[in-house]
Amino acid sequence: MEKVKKLINSHYEEHLKEKFHQSEMVKALSEGKTSDADWESTFFIWHKPTSNISKVPNISDELIKTMDGYVSQLHKFAKGSPNSCVKILVSLKDT
Repeated sequence: MEKVKKLINSHYEEHLKEKFHQSEMVKALSEGKTSDADWESTFFIWHKPTSNISKVPNISDELIKTMDGYVSQLHKFAKGSPNSCVKILVSLKDT
C-alpha cells in the first residue's frame, strides 16, 4: 500500500499539480471568489476483467505494474472474506 501511495503522489506532483494550480477554480479562489464547485479531480480506472489503466495519460509502467499487483491482492483478500464489504465493493460474485 505504501508503494501505491508513493507512486500516486509522485504522479500527482509530476503530471497534475501544475494543471490544478492553473485551473480557473484556483484562480477564482485566489481572487476571493468562492463557489459550490466540486474540487475533486477524478478519473475511472477499470481493473477487472481487463484493465484500462494504460489508457490514462502519463501513467508510468511502474505505477501500472504496482496497481495491477495491488488489485490482484485485493481480489484475493475479498474472495477469502465471505460477505465482506470489500467483496461487495469490488463486485465479486460468490464462486
